[in-house]
Order: sequence, then structure tokens, then C-alpha cells
Amino acid sequence: MTAITFDTLAFANRLKHAGVSTQQAEAQAEAMAEVLSVMTEDTLATKADIHELRHATKENIRDLEIKLTARMGAISAATIAILSTLLVILHH
Repeated sequence: MTAITFDTLAFANRLKHAGVSTQQAEAQAEAMAEVLSVMTEDTLATKADIHELRHATKENIRDLEIKLTARMGAISAATIAILSTLLVILHH
């Protein structure tokens, strides 16, 4: 597990240089450090993770398309069978 390194002093100094008060700059730097301290390689998605997810999603969508097409075909066939039966019954 690799932690993200963050230079709070440099961050606070940059904010101060931009006109943020010392107190606010230091508070923001501490808050940012807290947020980043919980972020590790285990908690962040990598490019590889996103690629894998996209690939898996495409496969899932294809599977769903096939299942949906089969269901629609079955529904259409059942509808035709029911209508044919009704036509035969009504014509007698």
C-alpha cells in the first residue's frame, strides 16, 4: 500500500502567496493532508481498473442484448401464436 505524499508547507505557502490568510492556508493544508492520508493505491481507481471496468461493461451489455433479443423473439412468437389461435377460434 503506497501513500500519497503531500507537502503541506508548500501548499500553505502557495495559498498565502495567492492572498489567502495564514490561518486559512494552514487549515486548508491540514484538511487536504487528512483527505490524502486515506487515499492509497487500494482506494483509488487506476487507468487499468477503469479499462477493465469498461471492458467488463461492454461484455455485460452484449450479454444483456442477446438475452433481450431472445426474450423479444419469444414474446413475438407467443403473440403470433395467441393471435393465430384467436383467429382460428373466431372464424369457427
